[in-house]
This record gives sequence, structure tokens and C-alpha cells, in this order.
Amino acid sequence: MNEDFKDIPESTGQPERTQKKNTQGHRPDYVFPLILIALGVIFLLSELGMSINWSIVWPIFLIIIGVGMIISKRASGAWVGLVIFILILTVIFTFVFAPVFSLRLGETVTYTDGPGDKSMLEGARRINFNYGAPLGKIEIKPDTSLEKNSFKLTTTTNIEDLPPPSISRFGDTLSIDCNYSPQGFWFSIPWLPNWKEARLERNLHLNTSLPLNLRLNMTSGNAVVNTSGIPIEEARIKFTSGDLFWDAGKTASTLTPGIIFEFTSGTANVNNLGSTNFGDLKINFTSGQGKFDLSGISTGFHPVSVGLTSGAVDLVIPKNVGYRVQVEKTSGSVSLGNRTLQDGERLESENFNTAQTKLDIFLKLTSGNVTIRLAD
Repeated sequence: MNEDFKDIPESTGQPERTQKKNTQGHRPDYVFPLILIALGVIFLLSELGMSINWSIVWPIFLIIIGVGMIISKRASGAWVGLVIFILILTVIFTFVFAPVFSLRLGETVTYTDGPGDKSMLEGARRINFNYGAPLGKIEIKPDTSLEKNSFKLTTTTNIEDLPPPSISRFGDTLSIDCNYSPQGFWFSIPWLPNWKEARLERNLHLNTSLPLNLRLNMTSGNAVVNTSGIPIEEARIKFTSGDLFWDAGKTASTLTPGIIFEFTSGTANVNNLGSTNFGDLKINFTSGQGKFDLSGISTGFHPVSVGLTSGAVDLVIPKNVGYRVQVEKTSGSVSLGNRTLQDGERLESENFNTAQTKLDIFLKLTSGNVTIRLAD
């Protein structure tokens, strides 16, 4: 019996302590596997024909490897992997994708589409104008120097891959489409190379009394619109940023269009909007500033809704118009003349029930300021 016990080592727990120590000291190394994955992705993109500036990529990877080795001695493997992954993504997007999605620029050229093209408008009952671009300037205005019932679209640009406008006729509708989204949604990247050197200007001149269906969708830039004498059938103005100046003129329209303004930021200065005889007006601002002059509003009932996350909106309404204002707000301020309106407050002008022209205004604020002024 004693001999059996002698065969058992006295230091029975030693191997367990050694094994535990090794387990605690082991940290998974995420640095080199992720580096290999990133290099494989970049090599694959290079084989697919994407231009890669290797003189910039290689030093960045050496820095990442060094930083990863230092951090791996101090942090847990999971955090090291996360940090390295973020750094690698930064390198890929900054030095691989950005040059690919840069704009191809050349010499500035000017060309015209549909100059005095009367045949396109013969028998038409409306005009659809769709404009979407991440930058540049658009100008729309009446031009009596053109032949009656004709239009002219002029483009000035140095963007080589700019697609030509699409001008088509379907039934009684003439459609003019000027949409440009370079490389899909990547144009929204703020550090897109040579962005500031790009030039894109389009001018639409109209000599017609046909109703206009207007859609502007701009990421940045500015729009100058004059629709004096041109009835608006529908308008949807959407800006991510930039500036809008719109003068609807003083000739009242017989139409009752729906008009929507959607601004993430930027500024809007809109005059004589009432002359469009809008049937439904919606103004939504995430931030920015907007002034909307409702002068020229015609007889009838006109709902107006304003949604404001932050920023400032200024509404100017004619004195002789009956109005009703309802406020729903989390924060911010609403003023009507010398009066400040509170959350849940509802106010009617003395002539609201008897007025032939009425504005029903609903204000919803998260923050910011809305000012309602009576025109002089």
C-alpha cells in the first residue's frame, strides 16, 4: 500500500497552477488576421480596376500594425480587434474608395437643349421639371424673348461624366429630367476629392402658360426660381443644404397645387407664394432658416403646416386674411405679432369666420423659432 502512495508526485497541484497561468496570459491576436483581410480586400479591388495609391496605403498599414502591437499588450483582444478594424476601415474608405468616386473634371463647356423647341410643347397640357444634383446651381425663369410655347435649357459644366438631360413627351405631358448622382450615394461623402472644383449650372427658360410640376432635389448649391406668370400644378422642394430663392410672381394662379418644402439645413427665401393659390402647404425644417411670404393668396381655405426641429421659420401673411393658429411644441418659441403662443394654444383672428380667404396654420416644434407677421 505504501509503495502505491510513493508513486504519486507530492507536487500534485503544480501542473494545474502552470496551466492556469498560461491560460491567463493568452490573449488572442486580432492584428495580423485583420491586416491580411484588409490587404486581400485592397488587392481584390485593385484587380477589379480601382485606382489605389499604394504609396499612401503602405505607410498607413505599417502605422496600424505598430499601434496594434502596442495596444495588444495592454488591452483585451476584443478591444484590440475593434480598434484595428475601425482603423482599417478608415484607411480603405479614405485611400481606396474616395479616389474611385472622385469627379472627372475637364474644361468648362456650355450647351443648350431644346432651344425654341415648339414642337415638343404643341398639344401639351403640363410640364414636369425634375432636377436632382448634389451640387451646383439651377435657375428657372420666364423668357418672353423665346417663341411662344417654347423652352430653352442651357447647361454649363466641367464634369465630364455629366449625363445629358432627358427631354421626353408622354401623352399631354412634357417631361424635362436633369438628375445627376455621381457613383450612386457616394456623392454625399463630404471629403469627396475635387468636389470644390466641380461646376454645374443649369438654366431653364420658359415662354409658356402651361402648368408647371416642379421638383427640386439638391444636396448643396443654390436655386433661383421665378415662376411669375407660370401656374404651379405641384411643387416639391427638397434641400440637404444650400440656398433657395423663389419668387412666385404677382399673377394669381387658378390652380390649387400641393407645395412641400423639406430642408435638412440651408436657407429659403420665398416671395408671393400665395399667388400659387396653394391648396396644401407643408414646410419641414430640420434646421436652417426660412422666410415664406404668402402674399397674393386667393379666395378659399388654405391649410398650412410647419414642422421645425430647430432653426427659424418666418411666415408673412396678408392683413386682410382670416387665420387660425394651433401650436404643439416641446421647446422653442412661437410669436404672432407682439404675442407669444404657448404649447397647446389655439388662436383665431377676429375675422376668421367671415373672411373669404382663410389660412389654417398648424405649428409643430421640437425646438427653434416660428414668427408669424402680418404684412404691411
